[in-house]
Amino acid sequence: MTSAELLEFALATAEAAGRAILPHFRAALDVEDKGGAKGYDPVTVADHAAEAIIRAEIARVYPSHGIRGEEHGIQAGASPYTWVIDPIDGTRSFILGQMHWATLIAVNDGTNVVAGVAHQPYVGESFLAAAGSGAEWRRGSERRRLASRRCGSIADAVVACTDPKMFREPGERAAFDRVSTRAVARKVGCTPPALYLHFPDKASLIYAACDRQFDKLGAVLHEAMDQIDDPVERLRAASLAYVRFALDHPEEYRVMMLDLSPSSMYEATLEEMATSPGFEAIVDTVRDGIERGIFKPVDPMVAALMMWAAIHGLVSLRLVKGGLVLPDIEVLLESCLILELDGLRATEGPGAPVHSQA
Repeated sequence: MTSAELLEFALATAEAAGRAILPHFRAALDVEDKGGAKGYDPVTVADHAAEAIIRAEIARVYPSHGIRGEEHGIQAGASPYTWVIDPIDGTRSFILGQMHWATLIAVNDGTNVVAGVAHQPYVGESFLAAAGSGAEWRRGSERRRLASRRCGSIADAVVACTDPKMFREPGERAAFDRVSTRAVARKVGCTPPALYLHFPDKASLIYAACDRQFDKLGAVLHEAMDQIDDPVERLRAASLAYVRFALDHPEEYRVMMLDLSPSSMYEATLEEMATSPGFEAIVDTVRDGIERGIFKPVDPMVAALMMWAAIHGLVSLRLVKGGLVLPDIEVLLESCLILELDGLRATEGPGAPVHSQA
């Protein structure tokens, strides 16, 4: 009796149970509530019929094995082996005529699960695995090995659950509520399905939200620099506004700048970046300083990029390394600007470094 043999038996038995279930699917049937004080837990004649078939088949082929069933409880066996069965996992979906239900059968050898099957009778698909071999998808004569996709970041993962109540630990439910499509839809005033008319997946939705935040950041930088003639003071004002925006909107900034999911969708050349909200004003300010002889004749785009990288680094340290004891962010920013701007200033004329002359 190998795990492969047990697996094939489990699949054949699940398929037999499925044939007994299907006549009741999307048909009028009585529904009982077996939950009582524990909450609503529906069961139908299809559940009972399918479990009876599974139990009978196990008793015929493996009479010494124990059985633990969803509907008819525990039947002890003489063998260490125990079959665990749920004839219809997803009874709510079943009675509503939805497709998200399956027959589940697994067997434990007394120590570990050695084989398991999830069979979806209505669509004819099965997901199965046995100890010592990989997971597999089957439909009729079709077979396909199963594997999880590569996921470089938790932000790229997809979460699916039967019921949010499964998140029981402190903070788990709150975290789920913050990222659920339902929560996003509620905030924007539409239904979850309506979101998918505009965004094919959650990453696209996050990317669009980031785009709006970049627009807001650009407006903040423009407002800070407006009416300031001196290029040096203009860059100082923009840098301070950038830092304050990031610290006033930490969650938004993390998603915009530190999250791999939306950033992996963002592709642009330096020339394209020069037209982005706010950043083009930094480039124009550096160019203005060069034309006035205040800054060295460097590439304005590269100089602006280096300033952004330095200020972003300061903000990231404060947001990501919260336990790191650092001086006040504005003190750090001023030191950063002294180094950046003194390196940018022309060595002669109106742009000669102030701090190097002291």
